[in-house]
Amino acid sequence: MVYRFLLLSDEIDNFERIIEINSDATFSEFQKVILSSVGYTDSELNTFYICSDDWEKEQEILQMEMDSDSSVDIYLMDSTHIDEFIEDKGQRLMFVFDVLTDRAFFIELKDIELHKTLKKPVCTVSKGTPPEQTVQFDEILDDMVKKSNSANIFDEDLYGDNMYNEDEFDPDGFSDVSFDEN
Repeated sequence: MVYRFLLLSDEIDNFERIIEINSDATFSEFQKVILSSVGYTDSELNTFYICSDDWEKEQEILQMEMDSDSSVDIYLMDSTHIDEFIEDKGQRLMFVFDVLTDRAFFIELKDIELHKTLKKPVCTVSKGTPPEQTVQFDEILDDMVKKSNSANIFDEDLYGDNMYNEDEFDPDGFSDVSFDEN
């Protein structure tokens, strides 16, 4: 049985990938075809989440085992098959490709071909440029510093000092305030 998944990004308009993969393939195989279809390296930590209809994260499928609570079931990409969690059209999942910033592809099972199998997973549709794989924090910080220097965000207008008039402040005016002591 072959699953046909649609991948979308909330960062890039007109980005779309269609991935076809055998239903009994592992999440590790799914990860590899996704990374290949967008030109990402496999050097970054990533994870899958099975999601509700409202894209709420439910079950996580990890790339590698982490220190975790032993009372929680752990599912690893290498040993977990897609059809263990996905079996109906319309089911949703996320592939978090940048764990530090929680950036992800939104994935939905669009079609199931019952009497077909593939030798290997394949990307059949590739539209648009994918988002950058990782966010460069140094570049973001440099941009923020440049903007703050050019805008002089720490001038006195930021705090409203030019609006304060000491003559209008009457510290004795608080004597009229009473508190109910119930």
